[in-house]
Amino acid sequence: MDIEVYKLVVPLLGGFVGAVLGTHLALSRTKKEKIWDEKRDLYSKVIVALEDISYWAEQVRSEHCGEYTSRSGSNIEQSMREVQKLAVTGRLVMNDEFYGLLVAVNSTLQKENFSVHEAAQEAFDNPQSAYLFRHALAVRDTVQEYLPKLIKSAKRELPKRT
Repeated sequence: MDIEVYKLVVPLLGGFVGAVLGTHLALSRTKKEKIWDEKRDLYSKVIVALEDISYWAEQVRSEHCGEYTSRSGSNIEQSMREVQKLAVTGRLVMNDEFYGLLVAVNSTLQKENFSVHEAAQEAFDNPQSAYLFRHALAVRDTVQEYLPKLIKSAKRELPKRT
């Protein structure tokens, strides 16, 4: 009688353990993919905002130097604000390296924005202004320094292909 019970219980127990293990693995993978999707979205927002800031700086430089510019319209204020917001909220999901770089570039951009003398604010309305030109170059250099590092950090976190 004991052998008949084993023949009945072992397959049921094995099936149950297999179902639990399979469910656990599937849910774990789903959670990891969901977290990666959220990270990818945040990383993309940071990279797009910084590229937009870099584009603005290049447009200002081109205009100042008398070069052709398409002037398709960069929204520098919105992009700067996006970087600021993500430097605060991104800590929840971003990896430490990416977040550290984001905070550093945000801090550097903010220092550059505040270092511009108040008297130069009137000159910002003039696209040929030397103040605006120097500010744009400093912003561009900052973005070009950090953008490749941010992209490299985000790439390191790509999920392994299965």
